[in-house]
Amino acid sequence: MGHPSQKYFRLHQLMLFLSVVSAVCAIIYHETSFWILFIFYFLSLSLLFEGIAYRLMLESMQFYKQLIRAIILIVFSTMLYF
Repeated sequence: MGHPSQKYFRLHQLMLFLSVVSAVCAIIYHETSFWILFIFYFLSLSLLFEGIAYRLMLESMQFYKQLIRAIILIVFSTMLYF
């Protein structure tokens, strides 16, 4: 059995993979604004999962940094889309 934070690091990697897949879809289908919003949401979820993993490893400062980055990315990407 591994550390409980490994599950969140795997989710972090999955969200990064989904953002790359969304970028490829944005290139293939020329609906870039819709896909770019998904890319930013996947990246912010990736930051959030990485922050949760740091929180489980008792590194609170890294958790708060990643949480603030994720919130800022969600807010600005939503503001720019709408």
